[in-house]
Amino acid sequence: MDESAATRPDLRRDALRRALLITALSLVAWLTWNGLRTFKHPWGDLSGGTYTDHLSHMNAARAFPRVGIDIWRKPAIELSRAPSAAERAAWPADVHPGGSWRGGATVVDGWPADKPWVTSWGQIPRLYPPGDMLLVAPVAWLYHQTNLTLTEANRWLFALFLIYAHLGVFFIVRGLLEENPRSMPLLDIAALATYIYALFWTMQGFYDAAAIAPLLLCARCLRERRGLAAGVAYCVAAFLHFRALFLAPWAIYAAWIFIHDRQWRDLRARDLLALFLGLFCAAASLTALKLVSPTLAQQEINNSVNLSIASHHVGALMLFALVVSIAACALSYARAWFDLATLAWLTMMMLMVKEAHEWHVVILLAWLVAPVLMVREKRAELVRAARLVSLVYLAFMVMVN
Repeated sequence: MDESAATRPDLRRDALRRALLITALSLVAWLTWNGLRTFKHPWGDLSGGTYTDHLSHMNAARAFPRVGIDIWRKPAIELSRAPSAAERAAWPADVHPGGSWRGGATVVDGWPADKPWVTSWGQIPRLYPPGDMLLVAPVAWLYHQTNLTLTEANRWLFALFLIYAHLGVFFIVRGLLEENPRSMPLLDIAALATYIYALFWTMQGFYDAAAIAPLLLCARCLRERRGLAAGVAYCVAAFLHFRALFLAPWAIYAAWIFIHDRQWRDLRARDLLALFLGLFCAAASLTALKLVSPTLAQQEINNSVNLSIASHHVGALMLFALVVSIAACALSYARAWFDLATLAWLTMMMLMVKEAHEWHVVILLAWLVAPVLMVREKRAELVRAARLVSLVYLAFMVMVN
């Protein structure tokens, strides 16, 4: 049997160099295009004025130092005030469109008069963990403190999101190059699909792809049985986006490795710092989740497989059950217990979550391209097929609405 690249230092170094080069070339190409393209709409999304998540995160980051944890308890319209006719008339043209999805623009006293709080879903609290504001903080500061326009800030936000997405691209390419050199078409398909899908929604203004990198780092550490590192990486992902919780079995397995292998006995000072970072990220994310739970409980349901509306979508629920059953059978045959646990948890979450949109699959793509754990090599492709079937179904049947 050929020795895999994962166990050969020379091949790992070569894979690292090639992954860095490929990722850099892709990032430079995207950043160049983003810097030169003409915006059809001030928001800059590919759909030309449909999505405003990027600028909503930026304005939330501007508001957070003033409103604190109320940002997860009260909507923007309660934390600010409606503009007067004179104030609205003085706004720049790129501010006037406000925010999509029942959003708008409101005034925060003490802010620059030409830079109000523009946001989507201004009638509900922010439904994101603290990490979203940290990611956009540099542009938020520049926009607030300089003469940077909203249109220019949006261009910089897309640049930031492209950088974050390419951190995930690096891990995808590196993992692809480190795998056994034998032909693995499903891994190639998974990598290409993830690249296209994640970058498309990144350019629509969604930062979700930023969570792919820490999740893939988590999976890599799980394969190497580095429990603490895997757990910290997962907590960082959860700090960035709540949807990382759809892959919660990864954190459980990381904790099991840490305890089972008694890895606490070899902890050093830097490991304690990493542990503190992980605990902080987990606590911050879970605290924000608790604060927004009342709002989440009142969300409108558009998820066709949500159990509370099962009587209205019996066909969709039965098809979902069929797809999950086929994938579960394949994973059971392959003895892929880790993937089976991931599928089971993901299924339970999908039956409970109220909202489902196409871009919600982006973070779940980390599972699609993650290394296959604890499975014989000849059955790895079967595991990848089960992952692919499950996520393609979710992307194009459940979350399209």
